[in-house]
Amino acid sequence: MLVKIGQASINNEASESTSQEISNELELVSTFDQILKLTLNRDFLINNFPLSKTRKKKFPHLTSLHLFVEKVIETLKRGWENRVANFLIFWNKVQSTATPLKKPNILIEDSGLLEEETVLIGLRFLSDWKNPVTRGPPADAVEAKEFREFYGEKSELRKFVDNAICEAVVWTTGVDEENLQLIPILIAKHLLSLHFKISESKLDLVTAFPMDLISQISSFMRVTQAYDKLAQTLRTLKDLPLTVVNIQCFSSYYRKTEPFPPPVTLPEKDKNCSVDGDFLKLRPNYHAQLFYNPSIEVMISLEQTGRWGDNMHVIAKLKTAFYMELAKALKVQKFKTFPFESRILVMVDSIVFSMSIFQARELAILKKHEDAGNKAQIPKNMDSKTMEKLFVHKPHMLSQLHSLSQRFSAFGESCQLARRWLSSHFLGDTFEEVALELLLAKVFLDSDVKENLQPMTPFAGFTQFLYLLVKHNFVQEPILVDVNTTWSASKKEEIVKNFQKMRPVLPAVTIITPEDEIGSRFTRSKPEAVLLTRIISLANVAIKAISGHVMGSLELDFKTLFHGDTSIYDIVINLLHHQVARSHSQHEADSKSNSSILPIIDYDPVEKLVAELRNSYDSVALFFYDKYGGSSIGVLLRPSFRQNRPVRISSCQIRAKTKDGTELLPDVQALIEDFRIIGKRLIKEIEINPSLKI
Repeated sequence: MLVKIGQASINNEASESTSQEISNELELVSTFDQILKLTLNRDFLINNFPLSKTRKKKFPHLTSLHLFVEKVIETLKRGWENRVANFLIFWNKVQSTATPLKKPNILIEDSGLLEEETVLIGLRFLSDWKNPVTRGPPADAVEAKEFREFYGEKSELRKFVDNAICEAVVWTTGVDEENLQLIPILIAKHLLSLHFKISESKLDLVTAFPMDLISQISSFMRVTQAYDKLAQTLRTLKDLPLTVVNIQCFSSYYRKTEPFPPPVTLPEKDKNCSVDGDFLKLRPNYHAQLFYNPSIEVMISLEQTGRWGDNMHVIAKLKTAFYMELAKALKVQKFKTFPFESRILVMVDSIVFSMSIFQARELAILKKHEDAGNKAQIPKNMDSKTMEKLFVHKPHMLSQLHSLSQRFSAFGESCQLARRWLSSHFLGDTFEEVALELLLAKVFLDSDVKENLQPMTPFAGFTQFLYLLVKHNFVQEPILVDVNTTWSASKKEEIVKNFQKMRPVLPAVTIITPEDEIGSRFTRSKPEAVLLTRIISLANVAIKAISGHVMGSLELDFKTLFHGDTSIYDIVINLLHHQVARSHSQHEADSKSNSSILPIIDYDPVEKLVAELRNSYDSVALFFYDKYGGSSIGVLLRPSFRQNRPVRISSCQIRAKTKDGTELLPDVQALIEDFRIIGKRLIKEIEINPSLKI
């Protein structure tokens, strides 16, 4: 049982030491940016914070631990000033005072304490929480002596950029994220040791994700810098038939929400490829590890003109001609360009951008041809609704999500964890990328509006995402995401009422934004209700495991949360390791390399295999895989395929006759043989679940 025994709001100087039971441990875990665990010895508490008989009689439930907390709060408040908005202290109290927790941790009823007591400290951070230096008063100020006494020998004189010479404490000289996230606990350890003689080993950070689960925001700077360089050049290009008036990058690499940044590679050193002029070609029988090189999507718009005409096929040809002219103009600016029929590839500092043109006029023309029933003018695999979603609604929403990644420092890394967690459980493509990031946006925006304190660490963002999945009733309530805070309270009520009226025809997850008040634009096709239930179940298991770890009842390696269970699948297709292009290990080279050879881009054999299997056998089975380096594909046979069917020609696919010839039964062995043929060069072995009867 957790009991709150102290809290401090550093902003308004309010603090208290009152007892209050916490009923929801899951909510507690998802509330704080960091949680520290302090282990205290009973003798230390009794000897240093004795409880008078008078006070004990007046407050029967008061212990020496409460007196300790009263003292330590003021010390921590001062040490965490300008870093921590508020913090709460909880006593992880055993349920029964009659039963010992474990030997020799036995309760002495007179003191109300066990031999060892655990205190949890939950912190909510301010934006400057990772500042490696605590700046004190000027050296000649009266307060300088008090500052030196408070921080002890760690205090030193330093000259700052404004030429002021002040007292200061440097907590770390490392600038990497792993060192910076430890600054609050380093401060607490030092102050507890200096003022309370508590060993630094008694204080632990229990909510730090291993850094190899997260790509630091700085690792995406190559993409940002290359895009800025390209965009600036495009805006100043001369001698083009039409001026470029708008440029937008809507890649997850640019938003820094992708789990892994583009690898720094030298294409000409790729053992799987041979150089053919300005291109790389994949060798027919490659055996070395593949590496995934993504292209960064960029959409450009041109100035308005009436010369485009109304013929969609002619417009496509004009766009191709413009790509060729654009390639010539960029070559003059020393960019390496590769024009194609439907796009142009541009290499900027080893980053490959895939640029395409979209004009608003195209959508109007396409709608006109659809209304007139002029099918000859409608491009293959494209209709006005799809075009509007891909080139109008999606870029607009991704632009807002990019603004959130700039506004909230932990947004990108929290999205990385959410993507990687879903993918590790073979559910990475259950949500469209926009829908998934809107769920994270909901987490950050709600915290910002309600408390003016958004999650400041990936741990907080990710656990609040899990808690949202667990606590939200997706059947009865929509997800409301208002990025620019445009809705009034009455407007929200109106939206919810409309949702309730339309609920029977809305998708399993309904995400309503000011631009989409129906809420189905990015969730209409997925996730399916059965997969959403699976995700909620996994989120519940994950957040309970994290809670158990924080409370001390469970030893947890956070990496285990990112390992899927293949035993639930009927068939598991194991892949050859060198064919897994998105393997977590990245092929590093000179980060300053600027090769002029176009690498093989967007090539992921596993993704293509899964797409082929889904296209061919969607009516037979569901296929799941880990997009980010998973070496297996999980196959679940559909219930309709498991059932015997009457003998009909239309029902013969992957089926064999029963012995009496009256019915068709599922032929799993034939299905597996098909898998082997399709994935001949990728598949290592295929395993069948022993519980599957074939």
